[in-house]
Amino acid sequence: MATGAFPCIVCVSLTVQVEGHHEICPVCGWQDDGGDYRDPDDYVGGPNHVTLRMARENYRAFGASERRRVGRVRPPLPDEVPPPVQKGADAVASWLDFVDNPEAVRLVYGEQSVPELDGVVVRELRWLWEHGPEILIRFDLPTYPADPSQAWCEGGFDTVQVQLRLTGVAAALEAAHDCRPTGSITLGAGARTPVGARLDAGRFRARVDADRAAIHEVTAYARGSRDDELENWP
Repeated sequence: MATGAFPCIVCVSLTVQVEGHHEICPVCGWQDDGGDYRDPDDYVGGPNHVTLRMARENYRAFGASERRRVGRVRPPLPDEVPPPVQKGADAVASWLDFVDNPEAVRLVYGEQSVPELDGVVVRELRWLWEHGPEILIRFDLPTYPADPSQAWCEGGFDTVQVQLRLTGVAAALEAAHDCRPTGSITLGAGARTPVGARLDAGRFRARVDADRAAIHEVTAYARGSRDDELENWP
């Protein structure tokens, strides 16, 4: 019985009764051993033999987190199927709800859900001044579209990169020498401004109040290649 269960971080089925207690998801085979999976490309060892990103891609491709789990998993039971996202007052707002041009990202993912900004890899944060104070955050999204454009397929790309531009900003930044680039970005309504952004990546943190947020650019590249070898959508 999955009543009160948490979603599996791979297949999102409601199969986890107690987070971090080494339960094996019967739907995808992922073992929730309590490791830090905020970085989807960080292999932490333990019972799972692949990264979180690879496990999610495997589940989409052949229905299990790893090849060795095929034949040992099953479809979700009726009470394990996550409820559909409801639009309305009680629905959790997406970060795209606070962006002027969300279609720039939704076009890339099509019918697939756009990933939330947990497990992003922050590549760059810039302070700009053109028509006022601005901040540009360049980051990799944690999941790749299941049906990318032909150009992206031919390029062998596997990572979507977004440039988020915040305008009319007031910001506080904190960074240490040993900070890591992987963490989370939270975008929502600000306390005193229309948009508020929080960036937390280890010992690097940013708090931004902004008048507006917009997608400046969406590109893709193959991990391990040079960052400047990017291909614009579509």
